[in-house]
Amino acid sequence: MTNLPLTKVLDPADYDQLKAELKVVDRYFDPATQHTHRRWEYAMALRALSVWAVGRTGKAVIADVGGAGSTFVEMLPTAWTGLMIDPKTGLSVEETAQNTQQPYYDAVISISTFEHTTRPLAFLDACNHILKPGGLLFLTFDYAVDYTGRDDYHFHWMRERIIHSDAWTHLYQVLKTFHGYALFGACSWEEHEPAVYGYTFASLCLRKP
Repeated sequence: MTNLPLTKVLDPADYDQLKAELKVVDRYFDPATQHTHRRWEYAMALRALSVWAVGRTGKAVIADVGGAGSTFVEMLPTAWTGLMIDPKTGLSVEETAQNTQQPYYDAVISISTFEHTTRPLAFLDACNHILKPGGLLFLTFDYAVDYTGRDDYHFHWMRERIIHSDAWTHLYQVLKTFHGYALFGACSWEEHEPAVYGYTFASLCLRKP
């Protein structure tokens, strides 16, 4: 397994290093309803989980947070249990946290959800609340170095919800300062050419203390 950074901006060259994960993703991915680069997000999440799971024993319980229409839980190894937390079909992550007395999930995965939250700090607090100590938190989001272009593909209230480079690093600092999270795996803050709608995708991979 190559030492692909788990916190990074999408680079087309990543696909060559994610071939094993993409074979799994493509069994469940529907290109008619999702942009092709969503495959990168799912594949990166699978890579992060596989690195995190090295040396672990027993069944891991994984939460797919906020992924409306997501098939990510179907991509997980059969030895693991995956549950989707989707406000369109059930409880939001904040409501789930309120109903959870003790941290329940071994890993929390959130694919392109954070940039659409109306209460981002509450969202992060809730993800932290349901995640067990030592657990993995893996986020992806729409990303741009400095997005000022016109986006005609999304509703107007979504167009401003692009994570810029300073917000990306600040997001890490918030989780580090208030919850003690540390970067998990290799990290690269290197920029790559936007690939979608004038912006692209980025990931943030952290481990809870």
